[in-house]
Amino acid sequence: MSFATIRSLVSVTFILLSLRVVANPTPTSIVTVADLPVQAAFTVPIQKIVNTTGGINIAQSGRARWSSSQKVFLQPPPAQPGTSVNATNQVITYTMKLGVGSGTYQDMIVDTGSSNTWVGANYSNPYEPSEQSSSTYGIVQVTYGSGLMFGREIIDIVNLAPGFTIEGQSIGSAIFAFGFNGFDGIAGFGPVDLTKGTVTALLPPSGNSQTVATLMNNIHAQTGIPEILGVYFAPEGLSSENGQLAFGGIDQSKIVSGGIGGVFPTSGQYWGVPSTNFEYGNTSIGGQQTCIADTGTTFLYMSSDAFQGYQNLTGATLDSTTGLLYITSDQYSNLKNLNINIAETVRIIVLELSIANLPHIISQMKQFYLTPNAQIFPRALNKGIGGDPNKIYLVAASSGTGSGSDLNCIIGLVFLERWYSFYNTQNQTIGFWQTSLTNANTN
Repeated sequence: MSFATIRSLVSVTFILLSLRVVANPTPTSIVTVADLPVQAAFTVPIQKIVNTTGGINIAQSGRARWSSSQKVFLQPPPAQPGTSVNATNQVITYTMKLGVGSGTYQDMIVDTGSSNTWVGANYSNPYEPSEQSSSTYGIVQVTYGSGLMFGREIIDIVNLAPGFTIEGQSIGSAIFAFGFNGFDGIAGFGPVDLTKGTVTALLPPSGNSQTVATLMNNIHAQTGIPEILGVYFAPEGLSSENGQLAFGGIDQSKIVSGGIGGVFPTSGQYWGVPSTNFEYGNTSIGGQQTCIADTGTTFLYMSSDAFQGYQNLTGATLDSTTGLLYITSDQYSNLKNLNINIAETVRIIVLELSIANLPHIISQMKQFYLTPNAQIFPRALNKGIGGDPNKIYLVAASSGTGSGSDLNCIIGLVFLERWYSFYNTQNQTIGFWQTSLTNANTN
């Protein structure tokens, strides 16, 4: 529905009701490229790491992440050591080079499902403090779905890119860490509320009720660059460039001008995407979903009822080894788009009404999708996850929780590799936009 049509409908409705109003429909997510965040101040390349674990139930591994995040979604920040979405044990992980302390570059997991930044997970590449480092006299502990870090919270410099250095950044220096598979640490790009309860002060005022300024917080405070992170990933085998982080805006060269896109209010302590539902082709599957967008999750997890509907309509079979669905070649030939519909709202400013309880918000759905090819796991990686090289695995899995619960869906890399995503801390919004890879065939 166009902006002009909405305006006409609103005006006609108000005339028929004989109301004295001033109506100003303002779309919050019917956007053009001109409405998107500004061009980024600088960009940083990121690298894709494929974890060929083999022999594990990879779908269950992702559900452990979901279970961890469910405990704190839409809840008050914890007073105990923080729990964040697990950043490892996934098929695909993206890392960035971060200069921490004396200039030693660390391979850091890029994670929008947690907010603490810390180093020291890889003992062969130890963190070396700079001359500017100082102690916060605080102990940091962050528990992930299948991992843990414990250490000292310190202040030091962080180099993001040539010419972009953050001074006085609070980071964790791990004394003990497990579950991170040789990575040096995590760069947390989640909302700052996730840091509450992670650092305990040993000197007065003691306690762990304070949040810890994130990388994005300090970039804005020290440079004035907006707290906006743009994230671009590339599906397996489609690009020589694994991916890119854009700071202060988005890289408009990565998106399709005039393509499908939307900007949505976020919710909860994570990058939440509320009021979402799924369709297979034109058939609705499951009820309302509340999702989070997480760069640390590989697959797309949907509510158990949506997943059951998807399995029934595709005719897929559950593989006991990987925990993923698989289909035959004939079924793949008949596969339809998996649509992800996210509610966008048109707000109407009403100055005077003579009828009570008239709705002030019109909601409609913005439709994103995964093509048939985007719904299947890269077949070249089947053996690496302990699967059958000849099977066609699907990337949608069950979260194990039904529709209508506080959190029942994670939008993982299988979607984020097809759609550019951006995260605006200041406006508390999240957005997705079409790229040249949205409809590509590679799997």
